[in-house]
Amino acid sequence: MATILKINDGENILEIAPLNKEGILEIWTGSEDDHQSWRNVVLDKKDTENLIKYLQEHLEELS
Repeated sequence: MATILKINDGENILEIAPLNKEGILEIWTGSEDDHQSWRNVVLDKKDTENLIKYLQEHLEELS
């Protein structure tokens, strides 16, 4: 799986895959030590657009 963002807090990992052709964003989370713990969330194009819009609008607050 290609990854555009990977965050590891020492116990858990969050990975975000690149957008696919349909504009769908796939987010994975799980334990580095337990590959069976991995779960994913898939955002459709509208949810992905809303997430990007939210992050753009609140970028200054987040930094």
